[in-house]
Amino acid sequence: MATRFESTLEPKKDKELDWNDFLICSTNYPRFTDNFVDETLAEISYGKALSVQWKLQNPFLYSTPTSECSLCEYRVAKTFPQNSTYLGQWKGEKRHGRGTQLTFDSAGAAVSVYEGYWSDDLRNGQGRSVTKEGDSYLGRWKKGTVFGEGKKVWVNGDSYKGTFVDGKCNGFGVKTWADGSSYSGHWQNN
Repeated sequence: MATRFESTLEPKKDKELDWNDFLICSTNYPRFTDNFVDETLAEISYGKALSVQWKLQNPFLYSTPTSECSLCEYRVAKTFPQNSTYLGQWKGEKRHGRGTQLTFDSAGAAVSVYEGYWSDDLRNGQGRSVTKEGDSYLGRWKKGTVFGEGKKVWVNGDSYKGTFVDGKCNGFGVKTWADGSSYSGHWQNN
């Protein structure tokens, strides 16, 4: 059984892949990620709420096999002192390429999962985030912050689809409330 420090899954280094392996690895990466999330959350006493929310979401699909970071390597899961565990690609000592990170609170409860692209140790590019409460975001990130086009859905049923700047609704977007009412227009720092 794997612990939070290692996974029973052993991804190959990119350097060892030929084009056929490359397509298989890229196609199966979402399942690889789900296995990591399931294994990790099953081993901690406070993982069930986040596991349920994670499984309710549509899977995150990486764009194409060519989006794979050819200079990166896959490694076993690493736990950081800041209460998070990461599995994915690395470039040197930094998270870079495709990866999934689980974040825990100080009591060890799993509070969120991020799956998507990384650059220089920060969330960057397309990705999705899910909290144990059920809030979710699918869209663009820039230097670790929600930035660009995306969709946020709150557990109460409200949603916003549009432009984000520094994690806030900023620019054109459509907010839809749980009761079905909506507003379409420009937003600023909401």
